[in-house]
Amino acid sequence: MIPFMTIILWVSDKNRPLRMINISFRYNDGHSGSIRARVPLYQATFLPSKTKLCMKTDIAIQRNVIDEIRWDPILHSALIEVNVKDGIVCLKGNVDNFSQRMAAENAAKRVKDVRAVALDLAIRIPDEQKRPDTDIAAAALNALKWSSFVPEDRIRLKVDDGWITIEGEVEWQFQKESAYSAVSDLIGVHGVTNRIKVRPNITPVIVKDVIKKALERSADIEANSINILTDGGRIVLKGKVRSWAERKVVERAVWATPGVIDVKDELIVDPDHITNVSL
Repeated sequence: MIPFMTIILWVSDKNRPLRMINISFRYNDGHSGSIRARVPLYQATFLPSKTKLCMKTDIAIQRNVIDEIRWDPILHSALIEVNVKDGIVCLKGNVDNFSQRMAAENAAKRVKDVRAVALDLAIRIPDEQKRPDTDIAAAALNALKWSSFVPEDRIRLKVDDGWITIEGEVEWQFQKESAYSAVSDLIGVHGVTNRIKVRPNITPVIVKDVIKKALERSADIEANSINILTDGGRIVLKGKVRSWAERKVVERAVWATPGVIDVKDELIVDPDHITNVSL
């Protein structure tokens, strides 16, 4: 079926640039919808080349972050103050454990239009949940042993005043992340430092096109906005993404490439960013 489309341009006068194009469409079966897109220069040469959508106000972002924190059951007991300036979220207050601290950060990053997150959250472990370092170390070793993704014979750890440091070498990034997750939720933990290194057994030549195709396969990634630089097994990511969630998906897609030993993520979170769309 060929959709019927109506194009609306928001231009008040010649001194104000075109902000966006809204394409409303209706199919013969009655279904309808709309999309937003950037105007290609060859179709609107009289317009400035740069366009930008209005971002949500800081008040709206603040309200959404507060709602997201309240919605997360892990954070029901946390007392967190939310401040927002220019899309940068600052979280202040007290949490009961390291898991809540991570959950608060992730909740803020899930909200649309958040550009960065600053944490000023103190961990105040209740007396009944405090544990000596020896007990935390034993629990951490046991957690690594019972994880099906962690080669626990390659991991070393130490605990200092409730802070766990894990070291060693693994073949894949997901093993490094699994080790971190295994010990992060333990009772009495104040924080975790992950110093595990990724050392693939075989380091093949990493082809940039292979990584690019992996990004293009994902429905959550605008691959055209990402520039990939390779140096052996080390990858540098440059460009813009629309959210923290998209940035995380990009990182995981790159780490899944065999032979990758390091990823330097220089992607900028820009909620206003729109890729070129052919009309």
